[in-house]
Amino acid sequence: MSLKERITQDMKDAMRSGDKERLATIRMLQAAIKQREVDERITLDDVQVLAAIEKMVKQRKEAITQFEAGGRTDLAEKEAAEIKQLQAYLPQQLSPAELEALIVAAVAETGAANIKDMGKVMGLVKTRAAGRADMGAVSALIKAKLGGGGFNPVSLSPMSGRNTGRIPQNFIDDLVGRTDIVELIGARVPLKKAGREFRACCPFHDEKTPSFWVSPDKQFYHCFGCGAHGTSLGFLINYDRLSFPEAVEELASRAGVEVPREARADDGRSRDEGDLAELMGEVAKYWAGKLKADSRASRYLSERGLTPETIQKFGIGYSANSWNEVLNRFANDSKKREALLACGLVIEREGSAGREGDRYYDRFRDRVMFPIRDARGRVIAFGGRIIDQGEPKYLNSPETALFHKGRELYGLYEVRQGRAAIRRLLVVEGYMDVVRLHQAGIGYAVATLG
Repeated sequence: MSLKERITQDMKDAMRSGDKERLATIRMLQAAIKQREVDERITLDDVQVLAAIEKMVKQRKEAITQFEAGGRTDLAEKEAAEIKQLQAYLPQQLSPAELEALIVAAVAETGAANIKDMGKVMGLVKTRAAGRADMGAVSALIKAKLGGGGFNPVSLSPMSGRNTGRIPQNFIDDLVGRTDIVELIGARVPLKKAGREFRACCPFHDEKTPSFWVSPDKQFYHCFGCGAHGTSLGFLINYDRLSFPEAVEELASRAGVEVPREARADDGRSRDEGDLAELMGEVAKYWAGKLKADSRASRYLSERGLTPETIQKFGIGYSANSWNEVLNRFANDSKKREALLACGLVIEREGSAGREGDRYYDRFRDRVMFPIRDARGRVIAFGGRIIDQGEPKYLNSPETALFHKGRELYGLYEVRQGRAAIRRLLVVEGYMDVVRLHQAGIGYAVATLG
């Protein structure tokens, strides 16, 4: 159902129910739409209808200011009631975090460097926001970002401190062009073919009748219900809740290519971090398998009330009561032992001598293991909870090239996988608290890491 059809249906409902105030507002809206269509000799689409509604809302806000200044609170209240009815047609507004991500992406894509580039950024944000943001507030935010001698989008990204330079625009364009948007979205949303395009119920708002369309020819998606639209890159940012650099990295990973960046001294470190993250992921999978095979550890989690589904969702595992199990399984040479040390998975004995293998021992022993994941879902650290009595009760990974405890929140990756906008977070004390709250339906719980 198009937006104009929805407005017409609402008018009929208002007539049947005798809601005169609502009927009057809808008729004014229809008149404004018709007038523009006549003046410009066009048929307004949903995006243009949204623009007309936004204009009417803006006019009424200005009128309220004038009426209140003149002491006419009765007229101000009438305008406020009309605004409320009009805003019901506007899509759900972006949260501050979502708006921030949208601005960051627009700045990066346009290559904006200072306030002179504000128009380009504003135009892109306005198109993508599609009525989901107050453009006056957007203008102020963009001005703040671009003012003061330039803007570095990396500084606003969760990857801050691990990024290695700006991504070339031509690479981004080529990457988006070679991505199969139907395959990308279809892996997350059940699409059904409809002629040359595909459709589904929109993943960005609740609906029963599909209004979300994906075009393989245009490599573009659009929802006629809430106005959400964009390319494969924008879909990852909004659906997977990734920052702009993380979304580019994800598309590049799918395409099997590396993301080029401006040359910086820490390029080698970035490649090393990728190798360390891969190693951490392998260890996490190994410990998850060990949990299934260990009846004592499994019984402990069961007694704490965790279901198999929750355990799998958080990737919980078990590290055996051994001083060298991880060391022996994942480090068959000195280079790999150094990698385990860099990940914080093993500890080097002080003043050690003798054989190379005797210099190290496993950090985590006989513990339930909670993987700590970054925004992309990569395992970057662990928290281990002792099963029986012992100290320390919780043992965490040390800070490494991958993990900076002040920058991460345990459970934030899982929160982001929920499709609702993140409007609040409940900060609790420990890993188990987060896991049990999520299982109880409180999917916005996180824990600090120090």
